[in-house]
Amino acid sequence: MKRSITFILLTILMLSVLTPAQKNAAKAVALNNEGVKEFNNENYEAAIMYFDQAIRLEPNYASALYNLGSAQLYLKRHDHAIEAIQHSIKLDPASPRKHTQLGTVYLESGDWKKAVQAFNEAIKLDPAHPVALYNLGCAYVRLQDFKPAIEMLERAKRVDPNNAEVRLNLAYALSREKRLAEAIAEMQKAVEASPRDGELQLFMGSLYVQSKDRTRALEQYAKLKFTNTGLARQLYDAIYNGRVIAVAHRLPRKE
Repeated sequence: MKRSITFILLTILMLSVLTPAQKNAAKAVALNNEGVKEFNNENYEAAIMYFDQAIRLEPNYASALYNLGSAQLYLKRHDHAIEAIQHSIKLDPASPRKHTQLGTVYLESGDWKKAVQAFNEAIKLDPAHPVALYNLGCAYVRLQDFKPAIEMLERAKRVDPNNAEVRLNLAYALSREKRLAEAIAEMQKAVEASPRDGELQLFMGSLYVQSKDRTRALEQYAKLKFTNTGLARQLYDAIYNGRVIAVAHRLPRKE
């Protein structure tokens, strides 16, 4: 019993001799942790409040700055997100995660060239980073630079072979390069990975239209009309009007 009392007294004494700077640092960590809890519960405004408080106590708190930028990204406040994440990167330049998140902000805000730069920085640090590879491929797709898009999405596929979105965007890029047989093969894998995704079914049918395989396109339409009549009508229109349906460019994956 005496040992326990002695230990408690020693702990109190140790806490009492913390410097103001150490106390601020400890409080900042606690505030950041509260912010992370709110972020994980999708309470982004509350999370931002905690991260802001942590940063006021510790202006160079890299993790809190990154978390603040990520919360701002989810609220689509892109300028604020960029500012916070860039500050975080200056403090921790060797983090592929931070470069990836910065690229994601640029990608969502439509600055695709800066997105490419940020994702390339992430990949230099981690050549097998799945989110950076996938999002870099998406950035190249949006720039209509399909050869490097295919290269990056192929690399992303090797890291994450069961990801339907990777295969969807890869199929789209392949189709734009007139490599329709390869695009169809990728879409077949995408549909297998996510069989209830109507947009995948729609794009699968569109690829059959592009390859002038009306029989298989109509088979795809027959499947789709039982699950999503709106998408089925789009495919039917594409079949009889030869219209290309592009459903790639989904939102980038966030860290």
